[in-house]
This record gives sequence, structure tokens and C-alpha cells, in this order.
Amino acid sequence: MAAVFKIIPLLYLTLSASFRFSIDRVERRSATLFAGKGSISTTDKVRVRLLKNVEGQGRQGETVLVSRSYWLNFLQPKKMAVTITEEQILKEQREAEATAAAELANANACADYVNKMKIVSIRRKMGSSGQLFGAVTSKQLLEIVKADLPGSLNPSSKYFSVNEVLLCLPKKDNPEGFEACESIEGNEIKRAGRYKIVVKFLPSVLASFMINIEKES
Repeated sequence: MAAVFKIIPLLYLTLSASFRFSIDRVERRSATLFAGKGSISTTDKVRVRLLKNVEGQGRQGETVLVSRSYWLNFLQPKKMAVTITEEQILKEQREAEATAAAELANANACADYVNKMKIVSIRRKMGSSGQLFGAVTSKQLLEIVKADLPGSLNPSSKYFSVNEVLLCLPKKDNPEGFEACESIEGNEIKRAGRYKIVVKFLPSVLASFMINIEKES
């Protein structure tokens, strides 16, 4: 009788171990089947493009890696991001590089043309001291440039601007030369004289031309 009582615990342990082994196999089998059908692991990462500013992740337009669960449970339902592949990113990079190269070539062509412009004469009404009755503004200076550029050249509206306006004092013995050029505040011309206009086509591409403000007869 005592031997029977000793065998029963051993039998129970054997059956329990066998049962647990079977359960483990079923769970592993189920995980494999679900994975094959596109199951989602919360440890996976998803590359997304943010459609809005997301605190702790990034700003609108940025590409970031987030957990798949965060994407499915938060970003996607709230339409705050879209998934993006490496191929799409590379394609966008190539397109951006091509656009930047075209913009640089156009900006350099514009700058080369402006650097070769002759002195532009502008006649304005002014007082006896040379004070203009109405300033020549940056907008008017840019219009002069655009009117002179050939139709094949189109400055970028994002960067095209007057970078600096300098008043140049002519040499007494050589009217074509200059003693010095001094930057004027506000890039607006309010007095008669000769000025150097520095134009920006891109942050790294500048050009300049000369204008002469004379009294209207």
C-alpha cells in the first residue's frame, strides 16, 4: 500500500510535465501560424512620416521610427502619420537633390547675368539737397533685376531678395572708381548718388550691379 502512495506523486509529476510540454508546443505552434498570417509584434519598429507635430516624436514632415503598437493604436487612428518605405525615402532624396541642382544652376546663371549688367540710371524728383521725394525701395530694385533678366531665367521666389544696398562715393580723379562703399540702413535709397545693389538668389549665391540716382529734369 505504501508503494502505491509513492507511485501516485511520481505519476502526477510525469503527467503534469507532459501536459505543460504539450501546452508549450501548442502556444509556439499558434504563434508561428499567427506570424505567418501577419500578426503584429509590439517590439517591431515602423518608419512613418509625421503629418502633424507629435510631442516626443518629431515635427510635421519628419520621418521617424516608432513601435508598431504606437503606430496602430495612436498615430494611425488619429491620422497623425503615414508609413513610408526606404525606397520612398531614397526616391524623395534623389528628387530633392535634382531640384536643388537645378535651382543652383539657375541661381548661378542669374548671378552671372546680373554681375555683367551695366549701370542703371534712375531719374527721380528730389530737393535741392538731393533728398528724394519718395524712396527707391527693395521691391523696386528687384523689379529692375527681373525686367533685365532674360525670360529663360527665373529667380527663386523663396530667396530672391536685396541682400544689401551700399552708397558708393566716386573718386575725384576717376568717376568710374570709388573711394568707399557704405551699407545703408533698411536697404532703401533716399538720396541721389551711386549705389551698389547686392542681390541674393540663394543663400550661397549673391550678385551685384550699380545704379545711379539722378535728378529728374
